[in-house]
Amino acid sequence: RSSKSRGRIVKEMMEESVFVVPDDVDNETLGNLFKLRSRGRELTFEPANQDFWDSLKVIGISLLDIVAVISPSKGGGAFLFVKNGAGKVTAASFSKYLDDLKRISTTTLRGGRGHKSFDAFKRAEGNASPGNELHHIVEQKGHKGLNELKFGKTNIHNTKNIIDIPGKEAGSLHKQVTGYYNSIDRTIHPTKKVREAIKDWSFKEQYDFGIKKLKDFGWDGITGLIN
Repeated sequence: RSSKSRGRIVKEMMEESVFVVPDDVDNETLGNLFKLRSRGRELTFEPANQDFWDSLKVIGISLLDIVAVISPSKGGGAFLFVKNGAGKVTAASFSKYLDDLKRISTTTLRGGRGHKSFDAFKRAEGNASPGNELHHIVEQKGHKGLNELKFGKTNIHNTKNIIDIPGKEAGSLHKQVTGYYNSIDRTIHPTKKVREAIKDWSFKEQYDFGIKKLKDFGWDGITGLIN
């Protein structure tokens, strides 16, 4: 079955389930983003990217009030159909989430070794040095714990995004940077903590910002890098 014909079936099934598919999402796109599955005598559809679907189940779909998920099958962006009123998804709301989340498709840390969890990272790469902490440049959790979902686990838990820096003592580099993210910086936002204020920034923007803050607190840009 071609992606276009598969997409036509998916669209019909979605519309029967009271989802409104925006006109600019064509059948071929739907066919590439969803797969059809036969469960007994019932035909169902689900996102082609099972890892992304599993991530949503881990954090709880109700957290985002998601009514359906679209996700490419090979490492691309993750786009969400989000409930709007009585289950409708308008072209405007879809476009907004598409714009907010399309940065996933361009998030790739080249040359690093990525892992699907922090524990997996530590098993493969080792724990922090004595007196140190493993520090995520783009935060591991971020605002409401959604960074892994937005940017991908293998980018968050990556040797290019984690450094081994002093962290046990009060006033250590790790504690200073973490404390800053928990504070309000009025040059960024007058009332929101830094972590929330930057939540819609791209991975690159957050990465560059994280490097700058580390250097502001005295990091030399070399110590603690994981090769």
